[in-house]
Amino acid sequence: MVFSNEDTPESIASDWLGRFKSHESNALTEIVNLVLRCTGCENEVTAIDIEDPDNCTYRLMEIQEKFQAVSDQVLLHMVICSQVCRMHLAIIR
Repeated sequence: MVFSNEDTPESIASDWLGRFKSHESNALTEIVNLVLRCTGCENEVTAIDIEDPDNCTYRLMEIQEKFQAVSDQVLLHMVICSQVCRMHLAIIR
């Protein structure tokens, strides 16, 4: 969904509430995916995931595991780069 500068928070919320009333699972999918994107996660859930509570829980756990694995890899890469930079600085001195 794309919003313009003229959209107020009230109109955005009202539009979403209208979508929620017409199709709950699609509207909830929007919110869950918004939260996932805000955390930097590129994975998404579908309306089908939302409609099945057991599957939704499993899908969110699966996304959490994938995201944690990627986050761990990024963190490890940052640590290695930091150590390499320190070694280079020590050699330069």
